[in-house]
Amino acid sequence: MKFNNVYLIFSLFLIPIYIFHAPVISYIQNFSKITYSLDIPENNIGVNSPKIINYGDLEISNDTPLRQIISESWVISFPEIDSEKLFNDFSSNLKKIGIKSVIKLPFKDNSELIAIGPFVDKEMAKSIALKINNSLGYSGNIMRLNN
Repeated sequence: MKFNNVYLIFSLFLIPIYIFHAPVISYIQNFSKITYSLDIPENNIGVNSPKIINYGDLEISNDTPLRQIISESWVISFPEIDSEKLFNDFSSNLKKIGIKSVIKLPFKDNSELIAIGPFVDKEMAKSIALKINNSLGYSGNIMRLNN
């Protein structure tokens, strides 16, 4: 026999038999115990099905407890910006550093307060306020908003 024939027999027959002999023997021994999960189920729709109820027949209780969620958010307010010219300059400077959300909050005496936000995290509001102070020179106050 040539070396190629021995190598071919060894690699194609003996190695796979050595690797897979245990699962194949186990499959043959337990063949009667195997159940297949892909069998088609029987049609049991007509058997013991409950009556279909109309939506109007359902009784809804008014005793459902309402849960109030308390949420808080933070804004950076700038009380020194009170004129329209200052607001336009301020918003254009903010756009240069990448901040686009400027809001106006109602304040005392029917006036409006210029603010940035809202932020969910107070630390994020502090870091943005520090960035604005270092970049533009505007010092902002961090205010808490509740629902």
